[in-house]
Amino acid sequence: MIAVREQSSAKKWRRGRPFWAGVCTLASGLLVLFPPYASFRFGDAMISLNTMGGVSSLVIGVVLISCGMSLWIRPEFRVAAGVVTLLLSLVAIVTSNLGSFLVGTLLGITGAALALAWTPKERRAGTADRVGT
Repeated sequence: MIAVREQSSAKKWRRGRPFWAGVCTLASGLLVLFPPYASFRFGDAMISLNTMGGVSSLVIGVVLISCGMSLWIRPEFRVAAGVVTLLLSLVAIVTSNLGSFLVGTLLGITGAALALAWTPKERRAGTADRVGT
């Protein structure tokens, strides 16, 4: 009985904010942060992508993570966080390793679109989820 209530409250929390927008934005920020500071070791050879874009990747990644967290903590700032996420995802293409090889940019654009499209509407208890019923 307790597990059912906890699951219900978790689902209610997740539906009360742009949850998937925050997930995409956080993933984008982490992906933009990763390549400039990564080093891979293959046997005795070490491959490192240290570039001048490291500082811009750090700033963009941290701001994207902050926007993702703000989508969860303060959903009323979704428009501002969505616009900042969209702009930084596009700027990341130029400044930080093609926006983490375009994967980080695409996740950021998806997160921004989800954040801007989300509306804080409550569902009615008796409303069916299917169209036409």
